[in-house]
Amino acid sequence: MKFTYYFFGEYLEKGEKIHAVIHRNLAVMTPLFFKVFVVGFFLPIAILFFFPTLFWPMIGWMILGFLAIFYHLYDWYYYVWLITDRAVVDVRSPGLFEVSTTRIEYHMVEGVSYTISGFWRTVLGYGDVTLEKVGGSSRMSMPGANNPKRIERFILKYQEEYMNHHNYSSHDNLKSLLSGMLYEHMKKMGTENPEELEKVEATPVEKKKVIKRVVRR
Repeated sequence: MKFTYYFFGEYLEKGEKIHAVIHRNLAVMTPLFFKVFVVGFFLPIAILFFFPTLFWPMIGWMILGFLAIFYHLYDWYYYVWLITDRAVVDVRSPGLFEVSTTRIEYHMVEGVSYTISGFWRTVLGYGDVTLEKVGGSSRMSMPGANNPKRIERFILKYQEEYMNHHNYSSHDNLKSLLSGMLYEHMKKMGTENPEELEKVEATPVEKKKVIKRVVRR
């Protein structure tokens, strides 16, 4: 997990925690890797077999093949969803010097869906996951994600935790705000016992008791 924060920590807000990192299944990359293997390795080896004098040019060709594999692995690793305690963050790096991110907070998530179609996708258990934003204004998709059902379950779970905590905090803040407003009103209008008011100013518990008595009146 430390490596995860090392590579993706810059895309998080302060204090945000990562619960899961979602990558595409490597099977999605199989056709691309096959082409790189044929062009980058099999072809120069075949040429070298018939023309041994081209040893060094073919070695250079295969080095380029290794670099191509590294580039595509880099693209795979930085095509990722970060499921955090606050949002789902989509990170993509189509080039070594290019990064784009899309962030959808949990309170803006309208729904999560996934699709698994095809024999190999069903057997290997990967599919496309879609995250819809409230109002249908935008959506995020992760094609070929591992275990899409589990991803859907993760997102819904952490969304519920976030909303429960957010609602509790909002309710608590609103209650404190209303209590403060009522208390300030009491100070302006005066109380039956000024000494009690001084005691309430120093003791939050007593402050609540006085506010309750005023409300009952």
